[in-house]
Amino acid sequence: MLSAMFSGNFSTKPDEDGSYFIDRDPKYFPIILNYLRNNTLDIKEMSHKELRALKEEIEYYQIGSLIALFNNEGFCVSVSVFL
Repeated sequence: MLSAMFSGNFSTKPDEDGSYFIDRDPKYFPIILNYLRNNTLDIKEMSHKELRALKEEIEYYQIGSLIALFNNEGFCVSVSVFL
């Protein structure tokens, strides 16, 4: 989704300072951005509610490798089991 936002397929224009506004909850974006930067995901201290919200953001941005982690790699958000 991030790639698509800036591919020219969407009408996006920067603010006066050159930044782009993405109308999503900013609370979880740093976690997603850190994953994209260094392929690590620190969610040990997150509550079930926060994990569900993070999963929603991951699905919105369509980050396949993170979606796979949430669905297949040893923890299940829907039942709060973490390994």
